Amino acid sequence: MANGSFSLGRAFSEGWQAFARNVWVAILGILVYVGIETVIGWVPCVGPLAQLIVAGPFMGGMCVFALHLLRQANPSVGDVFAGFSKFGRYLGLYWLLFLISIACAVPTIGVALLVGLGVGMAAGEDAGIAVGVTLGVIAVIVWYAILVRWFLAYYVVADDWEENSVFTALKKSAQITKGSRIKLFLSLIVVGLFGIIGILACIVGVLLTGAVAMCATASIYQQLKQSAAGTGAQGAVTGPVR
Repeated sequence: MANGSFSLGRAFSEGWQAFARNVWVAILGILVYVGIETVIGWVPCVGPLAQLIVAGPFMGGMCVFALHLLRQANPSVGDVFAGFSKFGRYLGLYWLLFLISIACAVPTIGVALLVGLGVGMAAGEDAGIAVGVTLGVIAVIVWYAILVRWFLAYYVVADDWEENSVFTALKKSAQITKGSRIKLFLSLIVVGLFGIIGILACIVGVLLTGAVAMCATASIYQQLKQSAAGTGAQGAVTGPVR
């Protein structure tokens, strides 16, 4: 496997195998995560604020959960809460990525909206809407393509949180995705679409496709990590993730 490469087919294969080995653990883990996030969101007034505080640690916990499922490392529902043992680090990563997202959105999505507004004023409302929507879609794609280099930062921290600080995680994510960001961008879209396909089969389908998609994403991270290290042994267990 060449440096900076991964196989989406292998990711789905390993994701399915990880799910099949621990069907009920995977399903219960996702149910616990979604259930808690939903309940918190329903709390009047403080709910949305609380979600902004716990979102990072929960995302970190789900990354630990996915890596444990993938690596057959005694996965448990308790992994969902693993991120809270490094609460500050995941909270910092969440907010730093949020600020980076805003900074990237201003010159992309913001410019698209301004151009659309300008065209609307000069050529009419319909033309402005058409141009604005078209440029807006392109801007969102560019925005997401820029951010994809840091997408795996949560996995980097989850894989070895004693070694990786917030900034180190961002740096390592950028390093292991170098040379494969376009493919990663497109692959994450495919994985995301697969994850929501289960909506057509109601709750059970969402749990299945969501769990496989989660483990497939972990496999992509692991493949890129192995590729960056110059190894490509399928199914290798790397890193001291707990």
